[in-house]
Amino acid sequence: MKFIERLRLAEFSKQEKYFLWMLIFFNFFSVLYQISVTKELSASVFAFRSRLHIVFGFATVFYGVGMLAAYKRWYGRLTGGNLAFLGGFTSIFTAASLLAILKLRVNVGPSPYAEPLSSYLPLAGTILLIAVTLVFFGAIFSALIAYFSRNRREYIGAVIAYSQAGVIAAFFSHAVFSVHIGVNGTMALIAASTLFFALSAGKQYLKAPLALTAGALAALWLFPADRNIETLRSADKPIHRRTAYIGLMLSRNDIGNFIPIFDGWSAYSKINLYQVRGTKKIIGAYNYFPTWFYDETPDPYRQRAYRFVRETDSVLCLAMGAGWPVLALSLKHPENITGVEVDPVVVDFFKKNPQYNDGLFNKINVITAEGRNALDELNKKFDAILVDLPGSPATIKENPTEFEDYLFTTEALAKYFSLLTPDGILAYYVLRHQVGGACATLKDNGAYFRTLLFANRPGNIEGDSYLVVVSRNRSRVDAIVQDVLASPVSVDGRKKRIREVSQQFYNSTLPALTDNRPSPFEAIKKDPRMFAGLLKAAKFISVFILILSLAAILAVPRAARDKAGLLYFLLIGAGFILFQFYVYAKFRSCFRDLITTVIYTTAIFSVAGSVGSALTPYIRPLKKRGVNLAVMLLCLAYTYFIFDHIPFGVGNAGLKFLYATLIIAPFGLVGGMFFPLGLLATAPPYLGWALLLDALGAVLGFMVFYLMYWHFGTASTFYPLAACYLFAALLITSLGGNPDSSVGIRRDEV
Repeated sequence: MKFIERLRLAEFSKQEKYFLWMLIFFNFFSVLYQISVTKELSASVFAFRSRLHIVFGFATVFYGVGMLAAYKRWYGRLTGGNLAFLGGFTSIFTAASLLAILKLRVNVGPSPYAEPLSSYLPLAGTILLIAVTLVFFGAIFSALIAYFSRNRREYIGAVIAYSQAGVIAAFFSHAVFSVHIGVNGTMALIAASTLFFALSAGKQYLKAPLALTAGALAALWLFPADRNIETLRSADKPIHRRTAYIGLMLSRNDIGNFIPIFDGWSAYSKINLYQVRGTKKIIGAYNYFPTWFYDETPDPYRQRAYRFVRETDSVLCLAMGAGWPVLALSLKHPENITGVEVDPVVVDFFKKNPQYNDGLFNKINVITAEGRNALDELNKKFDAILVDLPGSPATIKENPTEFEDYLFTTEALAKYFSLLTPDGILAYYVLRHQVGGACATLKDNGAYFRTLLFANRPGNIEGDSYLVVVSRNRSRVDAIVQDVLASPVSVDGRKKRIREVSQQFYNSTLPALTDNRPSPFEAIKKDPRMFAGLLKAAKFISVFILILSLAAILAVPRAARDKAGLLYFLLIGAGFILFQFYVYAKFRSCFRDLITTVIYTTAIFSVAGSVGSALTPYIRPLKKRGVNLAVMLLCLAYTYFIFDHIPFGVGNAGLKFLYATLIIAPFGLVGGMFFPLGLLATAPPYLGWALLLDALGAVLGFMVFYLMYWHFGTASTFYPLAACYLFAALLITSLGGNPDSSVGIRRDEV
């Protein structure tokens, strides 16, 4: 019964209940803000989608700085006036960062690789405003946690459990808000709501700010500030929740111009098709991420690349998508063209809707199959084989590039040559992450080839495409290359640069691809044009964060016990993020898309963690080192082995959710106890430092995950996760942390 009484917060005063509600609501606004700014920056500015997580990680660092900044002034002595001050500044900087992001969206500026450095100033200013906003969000969280740690230590587990409600609500709300009021509308709502709560904090009112927030949400919902959302609603097709995100990923395309024309499932993933209003352009999106286009206007880059194909040539086109590569060819003899596309939904749609691609799929020979399987079915010779930007849904297997890699292996190359005429041409039209492995394989097998680079914009590596020309006939390869170099591509009346790439570039960096290679990641992770820079940056950041963390621990002028408490928070911060991303990677093919996976798994983990936090004061075995370690070791072993024995990719959504719960909940339950146990064991004067170490640990955990994932695969990331929690289990046993005592509180602090 005592447990129920503590959950009911029976002893809380009106002020304490008000502070708890403020903790929940500001947690909600903080997480919603982080998701919104991360989405905006990754979609509008940054070149690599993986930077989304890096931005989120650094946001956590600034969050931690806020925790430290707020600690000394408001620890245990929080008032409504303090909250009004913090909430007011939070609102101001939220609005300022929104205006800065709007300016970036209107004028995105140069690519991340452009010069001069002065061009980065608008982006740097925006990030600085975001950082300051997160500092104030962190200050509010710190002040409230510190208040309850000092005044209601016996309730700290229940307080942490209730605070997670805001986190869960934010994850479920952001997708709905992004469609109905837009990402910018969401940020405007946050700015207004934090101001409402700040103005009411002095009198400790809840009804007034809640009513005003509901009114602001209704107004933005009915009259969205983002005209693209309003235009999208007026379309004659249903709204798709990720259409806005797709619009952001496609430069120079207004979101409101996208008309959903297909919403369904292929054999591999979620697929949506959108038509650009007033045109015949079709945009295909796998898992809500744009992957290919079809336009009635032939692509000038492909037209220039494939000019060597003669009108009477017999052509095989692999990875034809919606037919754009074939459209770049002469269609005077469509019976000589064979196209291969893996997705039956795409083939079926364009066969039934010839108005979108001039009946292309009904004119040429179309094979619905994976590229390598299609090669085995063919028994004729071709004058040209085109491998055109092969891409596969990110959820098809654990390795998102495994499908496309198998079109560039030694075995695939031998099959291509067996299907080519004596002077036939094999042409890879590929992107940066594919060209390295393809060229390394060609060189290792003694094939004669030359590589051309079609640059979209000078210095913009992301928009570049490569043409790799291969043939037994060396003179024909040389003639094709000379012809391409002699006449640049003309796009919108401007000439685009074409240059040849030296074959020596890949001599010592990439292995040849084979069907039986040990890891499909090898060709990608070693490509100096792709991931080497990011991996070096991750290593540098990891070392920097580790040094900063150790300096913070050593700077505490207290006994070794207090330093051990700070190390404990560093470990659980890293372990928490490692577990979350380990789950994301494992479950990426379970639910229908990555966004759904993140929402569902985070909800399960947060709910289980909340239960664990609430149970913290009643976990007596954690006082005994042997039992403590045994419980954590069993939990880790269960999580590790259950992933390989539950068919969590099979069944309907309800069954998949049940599987996910069976896998995640036990660890979430035990892991949820570690944070409140640390708060109970930490000396109050250093609570702010502990929370900062927790934030630094989160960033360090992501960097470790990133490095381990790319070097050794998903399974390897479990080992640092296990090490963090086992070491933390040892530390918390020695630190103690009885909620009913005043462990660690100095006399002058009482």
